[in-house]
Amino acid sequence: IKEITDDHSMVELIPVPCPSNTHTDQQQLAKAAASLPTTRSFKRVH
Repeated sequence: IKEITDDHSMVELIPVPCPSNTHTDQQQLAKAAASLPTTRSFKRVH
């Protein structure tokens, strides 16, 4: 149940249809985007 709640929170924060597996990737991508000014490169790779 905790995982489902976490997924819902991520969906609300990031309005992008992504599977549960990408949930962790989205968090890492968000952190990387905050640190790296090249968010487009990350989005292209994903």
